[in-house]
Amino acid sequence: RLIKNGKKGTFITTTINKDLQKQVNKILLHHQKKLTQNEVYNAACIVIHIPTGEVLAYVGNVRDPEDVNHEEHGTDVDVIVAPRSTGSILKPFLYAGMINDGLITPKMIVPDIPTHISGYSPKNFSQKYDGMVPADKALSRSLNIPTVRMLQQYGVAKFLYLLKKLGLTTLHRSSQNYGLSLVLGGAEASLWDLANVYTKMGKTMRQYPDFNGELEENIHYIFKNNFEQKNSTPLSLRDISPERGETSSSVNPVLDPAAIYTMLKAMVEVNRPDMEANWNLFQSTSKISWKTGTSFGFRDAWAIGLNSEYVVAVWAGNADGEGRPGLTGIDAAAPILFDVFNRLPKAGWFTTPFDDMREAAICRMSGHRATELCEEVDTVKIPLNSLNTGACPYHQIIHLDKTKKFRVDLSCQKDGEMVDVKWFVLPPVIEFYYKTRNPNYHSL
Repeated sequence: RLIKNGKKGTFITTTINKDLQKQVNKILLHHQKKLTQNEVYNAACIVIHIPTGEVLAYVGNVRDPEDVNHEEHGTDVDVIVAPRSTGSILKPFLYAGMINDGLITPKMIVPDIPTHISGYSPKNFSQKYDGMVPADKALSRSLNIPTVRMLQQYGVAKFLYLLKKLGLTTLHRSSQNYGLSLVLGGAEASLWDLANVYTKMGKTMRQYPDFNGELEENIHYIFKNNFEQKNSTPLSLRDISPERGETSSSVNPVLDPAAIYTMLKAMVEVNRPDMEANWNLFQSTSKISWKTGTSFGFRDAWAIGLNSEYVVAVWAGNADGEGRPGLTGIDAAAPILFDVFNRLPKAGWFTTPFDDMREAAICRMSGHRATELCEEVDTVKIPLNSLNTGACPYHQIIHLDKTKKFRVDLSCQKDGEMVDVKWFVLPPVIEFYYKTRNPNYHSL
């Protein structure tokens, strides 16, 4: 019973699961003891049950009972509702947005080369380049340069609008102010909002088989206006009623189910190539879509994951914003994420939204829709909107002599003596990096 001004108030009902809350507290404390060796003192975690929208565990910060300086370390700060630099945690939303708007196919290759755009020079975490990389691999490997090039194509203003529609409430600056760094940590988000977004997406995917595409946009009220920092506890979907000004009408969601599904599918394989040795440590008993993020200066470490039943969102760092070397999402937040998932009941994954997908012939080399010039073609199901993408621009007809050693034209070879060959041709700068990673590539 809430006590206010010395008088008994009303009962406060919470959806917190007592046993899970205790387990999450123990997990955070266990990892925080390790993090303090690197002078990292804070961590937070929220667990949400997707079908009901209930918040099952809520740890706004971790406190070591043996830490006599806990006040100095900011352990009283509720980090879950605090805006923090996003690092790479927004990349999946850009990928889903481009799929949703028919700008890419999942396997479409994107340039990964040294890039300079109006004085802005993004770098990959590994400081290496692939030349070209499929869009889904750019997401799963969290490559910065392909992501920035995709954002340039999509548009910063459009992406900012998408993020706000998805439910991020901490984006108060203009698109010109954010610029292309918006997708690499140039903005702030809260763990609360991010958990909200993934809960809505998970709810959309769960509803799809039953609603035949007529999905409930009112899922947004799971979190909207139901949390006050000082005197309240998190509420659940069942606590929100129409009398509180919410609606329950069914309309289309912000992103199509096929776009969400394609994004989640790419996130199952999330990994950084320079961290492959750690990947085996993070195997879970159930299939999980997850993403990490690390803010500039190693100030914020993020890890967010979901399956068909649960969303788990984790942040680690220092509440005062002090960065520490090695404070990354993969090292600091991901171990917490998977420890929490291992305490949850086993859950399945999402049903493929076949009604929103179509079979298409895709060039195996470029990931574009195949033409008659593409020799290696895969027939796969892609989101319906991806059918709007252009055909493969990289396969050409090349004229060779009979020995197939030299390119020729009519000025040096008779028409009947030419040999026409289909060839996969990349621009020179891209080719320079691409062929070092792809030994089967034949330069023209």
